[in-house]
Formats: sequence, structure tokens, C-alpha cells
Amino acid sequence: MFAAGNGSIIFTGGGFALHSEYGVGVSALSVGESALCPWRRVARRALGGSYPRELVTIAATVVADTPFDPDRIAEYYWNLRMQPRSEWATEVVFDGID
Repeated sequence: MFAAGNGSIIFTGGGFALHSEYGVGVSALSVGESALCPWRRVARRALGGSYPRELVTIAATVVADTPFDPDRIAEYYWNLRMQPRSEWATEVVFDGID
């Protein structure tokens, strides 16, 4: 990927990073998900500023035949991958809405 100058590393986090109010039962998940953001920044600096590209937070449970269907999420990731560099974001939320 580095030699070709092309490719993407996209981190994935879960909605608990956004919604820690779900309680003690998921508090460890919430902390772990929240830690992805600074970890992505450190990795980006270490890898020369191009990778990893983004942190995508999936804002609900992934379930087939719902707005959070794995195929919809895969299509979202593909669309991110195909964006021109000028449209890259550092953090985005997949909320199941087109």
C-alpha cells in the first residue's frame, strides 16, 4: 500500500463512544471505543499523515435487513474509499441514513 501510494486504513468504532449513558454494563466498551480517536491520530502521525484515513463510528448494532445491514455498511466504506482526498474527513458517523 505504501509503495503503491494507494489504499486506505479506516478504523471502526461503535456507538458506545457516542452514547456512554447506556450504563455500567457497557462502560468498558465506551472507554475502549472512545480511545480509538486519539489512537488513530497517533497512528496517522507515525505513518506519515496519510493513514489511517478515518474513524467511522457505527451508531447502532449491525443487523441484517435494517439500516445497519452489513452490506449497507460495506457500501458506505467503499464510497469512503473512493472519495477524492479533498473530501476526506477524519471522523464520521454511520447513522444508517442515506
